[in-house]
Amino acid sequence: MQLYQNLTREFGIFVSTTKVSIITPYAQQAALLRRTFSQALGYEYHQSVEIHTVDSFQGREANIVIFSCVRAAGSKGIGFLSDVRRMNVALTRAKHFLFVIARCDSICINPYWDQLVKDARNNQAVISVPRSFVDSEGTLSQLKTDVSEEDSKRRRLKEEPKTVKV
Repeated sequence: MQLYQNLTREFGIFVSTTKVSIITPYAQQAALLRRTFSQALGYEYHQSVEIHTVDSFQGREANIVIFSCVRAAGSKGIGFLSDVRRMNVALTRAKHFLFVIARCDSICINPYWDQLVKDARNNQAVISVPRSFVDSEGTLSQLKTDVSEEDSKRRRLKEEPKTVKV
């Protein structure tokens, strides 16, 4: 909900003229998201947001996709998320913007997710969201990308001026 509200606030007209699709592998999570959006935006929320399971979204596309990979605390493994076919469906539905909401530590136990997270970090596309931000009125622009230590070192080396002795 907060990501959608931030997108609406920061990108205004683009978000308001297109539907945002939220997909999740879990039917109960989709039902909870529908109730949450209905309570926050009213019954007509479906005019601007559509919420589906990965399986029910197969074969469709959207300009903006939010993929929720969040699982209940204490779960062992990553369940449906380990299915490469579902991962493929979920990650290839966005025409313009894809937001994946997940605990990187949890999904990285799977080699495919691990590679995706590493690639995203290398491209400065992972944003760590502190718990304090979740309940605040903060905006997306306040968050900083999560860069691995290796990347940080590599970038510093590229940026340091090189001296050449003649």
